[in-house]
Formats: sequence, structure tokens, C-alpha cells
Amino acid sequence: MAGIDPDALAPQVAAAKEAGLKVFASHHRDITNEVEEVEMDVSLPLSFSRVGEIVAAWIVSKTEGDANVIVIGTDDVPPSQPYWQSFQAKLTELCPTCSATYYNVPLAEWATKIQPTTQAALLQDPGVNYIFPLYDSMSQFVLPALAITGKTDLPIATFNGTPFVIDMVQRGEVEMNIGESLGWIARSTLDAYMRDMCGLEVTQEELYVPFYIFDASNAETAGVPADFDQGYGDAHVGGYAELWGLE
Repeated sequence: MAGIDPDALAPQVAAAKEAGLKVFASHHRDITNEVEEVEMDVSLPLSFSRVGEIVAAWIVSKTEGDANVIVIGTDDVPPSQPYWQSFQAKLTELCPTCSATYYNVPLAEWATKIQPTTQAALLQDPGVNYIFPLYDSMSQFVLPALAITGKTDLPIATFNGTPFVIDMVQRGEVEMNIGESLGWIARSTLDAYMRDMCGLEVTQEELYVPFYIFDASNAETAGVPADFDQGYGDAHVGGYAELWGLE
């Protein structure tokens, strides 16, 4: 789950399958990524590329068509490239004169490399007016770079809805965070897994999860401090219970 590439666990997956176990994967790739080579009983990607389009539209709107963006990504996480590419394509479509520069920081080096990478990029191009970390936990390492360079007014837009980053939205340190309800993800995942285990047809080809934009106007709906699965309403709770015949 959540970024682990099944192909990196090919021997373990093969051993599990040989022992008669089912192997499932979810939230690990974009809908445009190629399907993993190892055999999954159920594979449920997430539309990271849709998130990229939403963030691009947000930034173009907020900058009134004058965006110069630093994008911090991590290429060892499978969805990162299609996610970044969808952002870049939508940015170009909506604003041909806008620009974005991508910086790859490996996952294991976030704590040591995001700050100096962001700092160097800001010093190299003083015209940068937006920061887009692909994954919101990166934001904690971006903020020190903004402080050191005297750019604390630069807005940050990001994705995941991690509670401590929604807290940053509440404090005004991050402008926007696209959230994904973990309760909704859990139910969508379980629905497909249980259908497969019960011998029923699995019709969904991706996680059925809506995205929700948190900004200063609504971040407190996630709780103070923020918590997982708050601020998204409860339609998924009753909806899946009814679907499963539990009420």
C-alpha cells in the first residue's frame, strides 16, 4: 500500500501466490502507470494525475496567469512522474507563459535534501512565486528554506491531507492541501478485496475516492488539531454500510 511497488517484491509475491495466498495492492501507482509485472489479485491505483491537474489550475488562478513554480518530487515513488507530468501539462494548457521547475529528492533523503534543494532553487531564481511539494509531508522541510531565504510569504500547495500539514494550513504556513479521506480509501479498498475473496467480480479499476481542498476557509473542519478522516463528511460511512447490507 501507499507507494510500495509490488514489482520490487517480486520474489515475495511469487512465494505468497505459490502458497495459495491472495496478493492485493492499492494506492501505489497512478492510473496512467503501467500495470505491475507481478500478478496481483486486485490492483487499485489512485488518480495522482488528477491531483496534478487540480493543483495546476489552483496555482494559475491564484497567480492570475503568472506562475513560476518550484516542484519538489521524488522519483523513487511510482506515481511521482505521471503526477508531475499531468501538473506540467495542465499548467501549460491553462497558462502557456507560466513555468515550473522539477527537483527530484529521493524518499530516503527528504530530511536532509529538501531544505537545501529548495533554498538553492530560490536563490537561483528570485522570481519563484509558488512551491509545490508533490507530497505534503515534504512541506515541513520546505518551510526552513523559506525562512532562511526570507521568502516566508511564498505560498505552498500540496497533496495528501496529512493532519500535521492541515495544521500548517490552519496556521497559515501552507496555503492549500488537497486531502484524501483515509476512511473512504479504506472502504473502497475493502470493497474490492472482499469481492475478490468471495469470488465476486471486481468492477472497480481504481480507488473511488474524491479529493477535497483544504485552505484557510475550511481547514478547521478537519479538527483542531487536525485528525485523519475529518472534514470530508460522512457519506462514505453510510453509503458503504448500505452497499454491504449492514443497514
